[in-house]
Amino acid sequence: MTLTDQQVLVTGATGFLGGALALRLAADGVRVRALARNPRKAEFLRERAIEVLEGDVTDREAMRQAVQGCRVVFHVAASLGGSYAQHRAVNVEGTRNVVHAAAFALAIAGRAPVQLSEHPVELAAFRDEMTVPAVRAGDLVVARQMHHHAGRNGLLPYV
Repeated sequence: MTLTDQQVLVTGATGFLGGALALRLAADGVRVRALARNPRKAEFLRERAIEVLEGDVTDREAMRQAVQGCRVVFHVAASLGGSYAQHRAVNVEGTRNVVHAAAFALAIAGRAPVQLSEHPVELAAFRDEMTVPAVRAGDLVVARQMHHHAGRNGLLPYV
């Protein structure tokens, strides 16, 4: 699938990986919308004519607005520091919000069924708040499960 002249959303676009991705996509002729918690950190994106939308993956309504009109969502936002609660809010619940927002956008457009569960996936790793590497590994498992579920139900592609 070519993305030239298509609208995409990049979460985490003010970070190292998300920023590089947003710049590369824009250089390749993709219309990029970048989600930024702190719009001051996104000046380098604006300089490349990238649309910057202030918001956070932990805000479900902000995510619904951010995905509107997007063909693909690149979900690169992540919490790398801080507490277990912060990791879970951004890496797990934030990912869930991204998937739900994409599903909602497609449902409004009449392009796909929406069958995402509102119930969190519980893993043993999340029960041990002191094991940060296990939490990170658990986050990846949840993200993969959500990606698999989204793909099975014909939802908006995201990475």
